Amino acid sequence: MRKPLFFRYLETYIRYIMMIFVLMVCNILLLIPCYLFSNIIYPTWTTLSKVCLLILGVKIRIIGKIPKEGHYVVVGNHTTFVDIFIIAIIGDSRKGSVFINKRLLNIPFLGTWLKLLKPIPINPTTGCGVRKGIEKAIYFINNENINFFGFPEGTRTINGEISNFKPGMFDIAIKSNVDVIPFGSAGSFEFKPKNRGWIKPGKIIVYIGNPISTQGKNREELCLSIKNEVSFCVKKAEALL
Repeated sequence: MRKPLFFRYLETYIRYIMMIFVLMVCNILLLIPCYLFSNIIYPTWTTLSKVCLLILGVKIRIIGKIPKEGHYVVVGNHTTFVDIFIIAIIGDSRKGSVFINKRLLNIPFLGTWLKLLKPIPINPTTGCGVRKGIEKAIYFINNENINFFGFPEGTRTINGEISNFKPGMFDIAIKSNVDVIPFGSAGSFEFKPKNRGWIKPGKIIVYIGNPISTQGKNREELCLSIKNEVSFCVKKAEALL
């Protein structure tokens, strides 16, 4: 039976409050150890992301994995605000960075944790910071041996369909001379689209594809190729829902 709208909003706010409480407690207990011992930051964030999804009522299943050897640019479809937790989980406690809406860094407790991960803040509406962000991402990959995660659509979809990919993410892969790994998620749009105020707890499937070489491709060719691969991953994930 479908829940009345009032109860959907009530459940949403209760789950948000529970998540904020957990983040607040973790700020108190774990923030100083993470500052002192940087090697525990990413495993802690991965575990915390799993806890946040659990609180929000998300059952996540990951198909495939990012290889332990080497480092990659990892890209997927952008459907919901919990994508920030999803990429932490598929990153599997390894060092990584991501472009992030700079407004997220101002969210109490969550923003504090995100800053620890050294994301690259940008304004997705105006594009402010993107060019410098690309240069910083290339530096991170080449000098700190990290995986770089991104959503080439630039913002969350409002209709559930994959929007046009922006080529900047593929400049990063080509200039860093690393392979690109596509992934696709299903169920995340139903959980919480951008233009809806309440969440719908349920299952999210993430399908991770195989690494794709950047050799001999320009950014436009790579952009089109990876968009097709992400679409394929989404379909594989949808079939498993």
